[in-house]
Amino acid sequence: MNSYLLFTLAKRRFAVPLESVERVVHMVEITPLPDARDPIRGVVNVQGEAVPVVDLRALCAIEAVAPAPEHHLILVAAPGGTAALYADAAGEIATLSKERTVALDGLIPGRVPAEGIASAAGELIFIVDPKRIAAPVRSSGEACS
Repeated sequence: MNSYLLFTLAKRRFAVPLESVERVVHMVEITPLPDARDPIRGVVNVQGEAVPVVDLRALCAIEAVAPAPEHHLILVAAPGGTAALYADAAGEIATLSKERTVALDGLIPGRVPAEGIASAAGELIFIVDPKRIAAPVRSSGEACS
């Protein structure tokens, strides 16, 4: 069993490994970057460091919404540095069983940065892989290999 931070995007549930989470903060102003492509929304200032904001909506074909004060940013340690995931809501911690998880490698083509789908409490939860989050930050290319 592994611990995860659960978060929501458009009523869909996602999880990121708790050991990758640096912290969760309320939404702040996102500074757009010239010529930035999906899924990069821009950058935020975190204690003097420019941190890229990754919008999983763009990677998961979920309709875009404007950032709102009640939304959250999940600061995640990923290869190459910290990335901020834009979420509708975040904060619940859960333990997910490997026995109730299906690996996604090769099942879903495209750029979805999920390593698997877990079943917990009657719902499906996409498990986000921090290594796949970093790929769009570095290259704006495919997030999944």
